[in-house]
Amino acid sequence: GPSFPFGMIAQSDFEGIAGNDKVELLRIEVRDLLTNEKLLDNDWTLHRFLKVTDNDVAKASKMLKDFIAHRQRMDYGNLFRLSPSVIEKLETSSGKFICGLSFKNELVIVDSLSILQKNKLVEESSLKELEVLLSIFWESLVRILFPLLSKSTKTRVDKVICVVDFKDLGVTSFFNGKLMAFLKLINKYNDELYPSIVDSVILINVPLMFVGLWQVIRTFLSEQTRDKVVITRNDGLDRIGKIMDIKMLPENMGGES
Repeated sequence: GPSFPFGMIAQSDFEGIAGNDKVELLRIEVRDLLTNEKLLDNDWTLHRFLKVTDNDVAKASKMLKDFIAHRQRMDYGNLFRLSPSVIEKLETSSGKFICGLSFKNELVIVDSLSILQKNKLVEESSLKELEVLLSIFWESLVRILFPLLSKSTKTRVDKVICVVDFKDLGVTSFFNGKLMAFLKLINKYNDELYPSIVDSVILINVPLMFVGLWQVIRTFLSEQTRDKVVITRNDGLDRIGKIMDIKMLPENMGGES
């Protein structure tokens, strides 16, 4: 499958989300901060933060303010100005593949943990570098792929299904403290920084050892995230075939891409 286009620069944003009174109240709450964050000043973004907080304007406001502080700390304005060598490392080592759209127009993304392990991305990167990786991934998703796919398909594309493949992942990875820290970081991005985007997470080829460790891992995941995770010890094609055309999967997963 094609690698994720980390190097692209976002040009567009969503339009057409129907506003409501809570959206406008949230906009008023963060109006001063949005002055320097024009990309966030749209109904779709505000609606996502409201949705994850059950339309609690105060909670949504705090989450959004924390996200803006994160963007400033990570210098989001220069994310796409990284050197070519850094971009290449992120593209080739992350193990991410975009497969296409599900039957319900959710973007399906595969994460190959064995590629991640083989390329030692987590092992040889600092947590700050891993944060940069996740920031570029999510910004590319929200600012580039969603708008482009929505335009090309003439339907709204704003959700993601993640398929995480454990095939050929070394057992020692489960005892890697840095990998666990990376998983916590991923959860932060999914839950707090880019909420209401991941629709479901399907873990396939999961070894028995991980099934046991899941009881530990799930403790640092939000209930909302836990409810989205499905674990299967086989290739998951029966389940995946219900949500998308499996031909779009990479060849090593039973597809034709």
